[in-house]
Amino acid sequence: MKSVFKYALAATALVGFMSACGGNDEPSNPVNPDKPATPTDPAASTSLIYEANPLFFASDNSLAAIQARLDKIDDLEADVLWLMPIYAQGQKNAIGSPYCVKDYKAINPKYGDMAALKNLVNAAHADGMIVILDWVANHTAWDSVWISEHPDWFTKNANGDIVSPPGMGWNDVADLNYDNVEMRRAMIDAMLYWVKQADVDGFRCDYAEGVPNSFWKEAIRSIREVKPKAFMLAEASDFKLYDADFDMIYDWTYCTDLQNFYNGKSTFDKFVEKTLNRDKTVPAGKQLLRYVVNHDVISEKSPQQMYGSPEAMPGAFVITSFLSQVPMIYSGMEAGFDNRTAFINAKPLTWNAALQKKYEEICDAYKETAVARGGDLKVYSSGSKGVIFGHTNGDKTVLVAVNPTGNAVQVKVPIAFVGDKMEELISDTDLAMPSAVSLDAYGYKIFSK
Repeated sequence: MKSVFKYALAATALVGFMSACGGNDEPSNPVNPDKPATPTDPAASTSLIYEANPLFFASDNSLAAIQARLDKIDDLEADVLWLMPIYAQGQKNAIGSPYCVKDYKAINPKYGDMAALKNLVNAAHADGMIVILDWVANHTAWDSVWISEHPDWFTKNANGDIVSPPGMGWNDVADLNYDNVEMRRAMIDAMLYWVKQADVDGFRCDYAEGVPNSFWKEAIRSIREVKPKAFMLAEASDFKLYDADFDMIYDWTYCTDLQNFYNGKSTFDKFVEKTLNRDKTVPAGKQLLRYVVNHDVISEKSPQQMYGSPEAMPGAFVITSFLSQVPMIYSGMEAGFDNRTAFINAKPLTWNAALQKKYEEICDAYKETAVARGGDLKVYSSGSKGVIFGHTNGDKTVLVAVNPTGNAVQVKVPIAFVGDKMEELISDTDLAMPSAVSLDAYGYKIFSK
């Protein structure tokens, strides 16, 4: 079902900017004429983000390996390809984290070079995706050239010693001092370097709340002078980051709330109520990011601890996709996380074709039901042994049934839909809705009319 849904419908369901996608104003794409070269307005059309950990793809020449798998990422209907930090990593006091940046203007040689990055960006653009880099503005590596050349750019203690970010326990990095105007200018210059040299489309900004909002305002304004439609995602929960002109921030408690439901610590009704209450506070034209796992979460907990089983994760992703706001896939979900999986010193994964297909089917259904999801959400069944919820928008309806347990269940269909002609999207089957939906362990079904 790959198709026009990627740009023609995404905005309708999320922020109502249909006019920003599709139409005669889309830039042409000589590789694939049916898809724009890049979204006309990334902020408006963003509807699914793919977070790529380069080392999951290959231990060497990782950028080329991501490009080699780009068709599979595109098959997941991603609008945004987020690359975790690709920069040269520090060695002094280091623990192998890509968030320990030695040089803001150099690529980690294990990942490739500028030519490899440009090739990846161009290929992603040809597939209608934008590419954002992970930006680490709060701190640098201890062997950063900035420390030796500009020690006044860093936070110091009473003894005049440079310190790590206070209270964070990140001893592998040195805290930057945002009272220093020269450092701010150098940071913005480094961000602009990648926009100008590699044509990247924006940034996911790490620990954005650890940097003054005044800096972000200046940085985003400078970036958009070069690339007016640059997409900016803040790793933050504070809505003040919207004031700095970020397009999207994290729904910080969503993942924990979802786990609480799966672990019987919350009802589905309460989980949805909390989720939708946060939606109501999002400013017009802005978005929240939601995920089942990201690089931090899967490093800290196993799927068993989070959702009861690795097999539960596709169903949890169904819930995440069909509630509201913007879902994210973390690279590796389509390989299958059997246990905790560190992003620090990560190893290449073996991709799972069956799981890839499952996520493709979910993402196809997600994009196909964009118009329906523009309507109000209603929970019809919220039991711990199976849930049904859905959206109705005019004559379009989507119903989603998910089993959060390891046992087969039957979930009653709301009487208003019994007998209606609907399509079961995963199996591509037309049917008259039965009085109950049968779900295998951790199973799910998606219906539309």
